Amino acid sequence: MPDMRNMDYYMKTKREESELAQLNESFLNKDLPAGTPMHERIAAKCDEIKALLVEKNKKYGNSAIQPLRIFSRSSPIEGILVRCDDKLSRIRETGIRNDGEDQVLDLIGYLVLLSIHNEI
Repeated sequence: MPDMRNMDYYMKTKREESELAQLNESFLNKDLPAGTPMHERIAAKCDEIKALLVEKNKKYGNSAIQPLRIFSRSSPIEGILVRCDDKLSRIRETGIRNDGEDQVLDLIGYLVLLSIHNEI
């Protein structure tokens, strides 16, 4: 009888490899013509992250760096780190893309907010 724990790991690893291949393909094909130089792809991705963060900041305000502190008294850094942990957990459990949400972009966004907080 096969060890199901190993089978689960194998299936999850295969799924992750497949998702990674799809992610790599999506990076190469993301709204840019074939042959677009890498430095232009990097600039486009950074613009996408910038737009996401600005949109969320308009929607939620500065809640990551200036939380309301109604229920939690944790520091803004701790709050951002908890959100990063949550994103990493979601990526591990459901994959990179879940319900149309790009978990990687969200994680990058939180890391940018952490970097900004560290400069204040």
